[in-house]
Amino acid sequence: MRMARIEKYATGIVGVIKHNIREFKDGICPTNMEVDPKKIGENYSIIRRGKTAKDIEKYRKKIEGECFHYNRKNIVRCNEVVCTLPADCPPEQERAFFEESYKYICSTLPMGEKCVFLADVHCDEGQIAKDGVTVVKGQKHLHVMYVPAVADTKHEGYDFRLCSDELTKRAVLKQWHPNYQKWLDDAGVKATVASGVTSGKGISVKSLKEITKETGLSLEQIKSLEKENKLLYDKLQEREHELAATHQTITKKDSIIAELREYAASRNTQIDALQDKVKSKESDLLREKSQGHSADKEKADLQAQLQEKERENLQLRAAAQKIITDKEMQIQAANDKLAAKEQELSQAQDRIRELEAKQKTVEVPRPEQEHTWGDSSWGSNSGWGNSDPNKPKTYEEEKLW
Repeated sequence: MRMARIEKYATGIVGVIKHNIREFKDGICPTNMEVDPKKIGENYSIIRRGKTAKDIEKYRKKIEGECFHYNRKNIVRCNEVVCTLPADCPPEQERAFFEESYKYICSTLPMGEKCVFLADVHCDEGQIAKDGVTVVKGQKHLHVMYVPAVADTKHEGYDFRLCSDELTKRAVLKQWHPNYQKWLDDAGVKATVASGVTSGKGISVKSLKEITKETGLSLEQIKSLEKENKLLYDKLQEREHELAATHQTITKKDSIIAELREYAASRNTQIDALQDKVKSKESDLLREKSQGHSADKEKADLQAQLQEKERENLQLRAAAQKIITDKEMQIQAANDKLAAKEQELSQAQDRIRELEAKQKTVEVPRPEQEHTWGDSSWGSNSGWGNSDPNKPKTYEEEKLW
């Protein structure tokens, strides 16, 4: 009997996360009618890397970014292990079973617990009754989702790479359940996760007698019942796998549908924004058009004012030019008058010089002295009023005298 299975995902991871953490509108699962809304509160989480699916997906991408991988569309980006609670596990050890199962799964991962981004226990799933509405209690189970990271020694800068196949190859899976059973046994959890059909081999005669005594069945009858039980169990397992596969397909499709709806909603938002922008532009154009008429009138008024100012400017220039011309004529007349005055002045200066030349000293010849009345008085050669007898007399002086 196998109590665990592994799923691989290349796409639709967000949808699976939403399903596992029960991120539903109105608390109702749209993809799995076997989820009983009344029992969702009984679920619990062992580890979550965020409060919402968006936060958890952000952490997953962060871990994926630390791993070398090729950007292929079909590359497996997530593994999910589902561990179902065995029927023989005591109720008081149910939580211990799931916690030890989580620890065991982490021990099988090269990156350890770091690559695990979700581990939730579901207690709200069952089977739909014949009435198509009632959810019959089912088996509790654990969902562990992780990034399939393995050691990388080939690519520089990376310690890990994505490789789901290395974690799920036949040799690994062959030892997975036996090691799982040993882990639970060592932890003291009484739960059977791997066993073969009892064939009587290895059972002592004393044990067979005790079994016969307690059950009233012989060994052959027990073998027959075990064989029948195995057939029934195999059929049950087959149906469970079919249901799981169907559920997985539905989950993936619903995840794709949800993503498409989100994309459509995003596009609708963009379309609404563009329509609002178009309306705004139309409003602006109408406003500019209405403003254009007043702008044209204002422009015409300004042009008329400009032309008037240009005419005034021309008149001012003509008047200024006339004033300048008159002033220049006045200045020329003044210059001519000044030149005439300067000529007169020059002539006057020449006349003055001529007169000065004529006023040169002229010596008047003195008559011989008459010796009359004595030498020192009447007969003096100096004459009257002449203080300097040796100074010659000028013409003017002689005249005045």
